[in-house]
Amino acid sequence: MARVIVFTDEPVAAQGLAAVLSEQNGFEITAVCGNSRELARVIGAMQPDLLVVDFRENVSGALLSRIAEEAPKCRVVLWVREIPVELAYQAVALGVSGILKKTGPPETFLGHLRRIAAGETCIEPVFAGPIKTVALTRRESQLLALVSRGLKNREISRTLSLSPGTVKVYLSRLFHKTGVRDRYQLALYGVRNLGLAGAEPDSHSMNGRRRDPALPRSLVVGETLN
Repeated sequence: MARVIVFTDEPVAAQGLAAVLSEQNGFEITAVCGNSRELARVIGAMQPDLLVVDFRENVSGALLSRIAEEAPKCRVVLWVREIPVELAYQAVALGVSGILKKTGPPETFLGHLRRIAAGETCIEPVFAGPIKTVALTRRESQLLALVSRGLKNREISRTLSLSPGTVKVYLSRLFHKTGVRDRYQLALYGVRNLGLAGAEPDSHSMNGRRRDPALPRSLVVGETLN
C-alpha cells in the first residue's frame, strides 16, 4: 500500500483526487497539505511513499530540495497544467519522479502513478518539437541514467567504479553528443530519451541482449505539456 500525501490549496482538487485513488487498490491518502511552509514538516513527520504536488507558483526549486532532504525515500510527482521550462529542468535534477498532466484521463494518470510507486520515472515531455536521438555506448547510457536520477559526480564515480576524472570525460562527451548546455538539460534529456533511442552496445554488453541494472527500469513519456 503506497501512502500518499497530496499538496494542494484547492479542497475540490484534493477531494477529487482522493475519490479517484480510493477506488484503486494500492493507494492510501494519509494527509492533504495546503501550506507550503508546513509541507516539509508534514512530509518529514509522516515519511510517505508518494507526494502528489498540485503545481502552483508557490512550488519552487527550494521547496522541492527541502522535501528531498526531509523525506529522501518519498517519490515526488508534480501534477501540472503548465510548468516553466527552468523549473522542469530543476525538478528533474532534484529527483522528481513524475511530471503528469492534470488534463489527462484518470486511467493514464493512475497508470503513471502506479509505475512511479513501483520505482519508475514517468515524465510527460514539457517541450514541444521533435526529440533528438543519438547512439550511446553502454557506459554513456549508464552515466546518463545516473545524472537523470540526480546523482553527483562523486556518487557516479562510486556507483560505476570510475575515477572522478573519467566521469568528467564521459560527461563532456555526453554534452557534445546530445547538444545540451548544462547538467539540468542533460538530466531532462535522459528522462525524455532513455529507452527510446536505444544504446549502442560496447564490448561488455553481450550484444545488447542484457539490460544493465544501472539503467532505469522504465521511462514513460506521453504528450507535450503546454
